Amino acid sequence: GKRRKLDIQYRFRLAVQDKDFILAVYNICKKLGIDVYLKDVTIHNNKYFAIHSYKQKSLLQLIKISKNRENNIYWHQGFLAGIFDAEGSWSNSNKKSALRITNTNLEIINQISESLEKLGFKFVIENKKPTIYTVKNCFAIRLLGNLSQKLRFFSIIKSKIERKKNNIFNMNYIQTDNAQIQEIKKIGIRDV
Repeated sequence: GKRRKLDIQYRFRLAVQDKDFILAVYNICKKLGIDVYLKDVTIHNNKYFAIHSYKQKSLLQLIKISKNRENNIYWHQGFLAGIFDAEGSWSNSNKKSALRITNTNLEIINQISESLEKLGFKFVIENKKPTIYTVKNCFAIRLLGNLSQKLRFFSIIKSKIERKKNNIFNMNYIQTDNAQIQEIKKIGIRDV
């Protein structure tokens, strides 16, 4: 909350450029009973999609969810989904793929590390020097492991941004030079 003369003003706003992401956050908030509304905003002449809330109850619910995250696997999955959608990248060059989440805030990097550890992922933290695009040092968390680990990551986080999903699932992941069919099994169909 923010003090305003005699009362406290409660305010929460999240603004991003990807509409798919903000709609996913909006729907999650609604499912949790957090009262938010959608709004288009302009920041520095760029269009953003935002959710807002000015209600004390909504802000307190968000704080409670954040504080009770220690052993909540779903919180860690959701956090990684949001941070990957906002700051993550997937590259595939020279038949080598890399999944990274980059940020300048060490506190956020530590939270990403905690969430990856809770979900059983191995990773390294890389320190990136400033470039022509950045003014600060930034840190990148790079997921370790083979393709199955990266696919496990994507199946857990369920990216909400279409362009990122398309980038991930339209790439040629499997090198077929030595690929051979090992076995064909009838597995049937079952509704879950």
